Amino acid sequence: SLQIWEDMHPDWELRFWSDADIEEFVRTEFPQYVSLHESYKYVIQRVDSVRYMILYHFGGLYSDMDIYPRVALDGLLSQWEDAGKNVLLAETS
Repeated sequence: SLQIWEDMHPDWELRFWSDADIEEFVRTEFPQYVSLHESYKYVIQRVDSVRYMILYHFGGLYSDMDIYPRVALDGLLSQWEDAGKNVLLAETS
């Protein structure tokens, strides 16, 4: 999946977040949420919550590893930005 994103968006900075990356990021950038983050019973709960922290901190676009773009998203994101929008949610099928 990461290769497809890289091929379609060669100018983008892409990042894969490991569990260790996530834990370090929360400790460093959102220390006020460490105990809440660690209290989640399942890893998927931590992953689901940290995606919002990542987007808040860095901006950009988040995608799960099982989502593949059909076309490059640069044009769509530019249109959205030009319209003054800052959040775009896409339905998956």
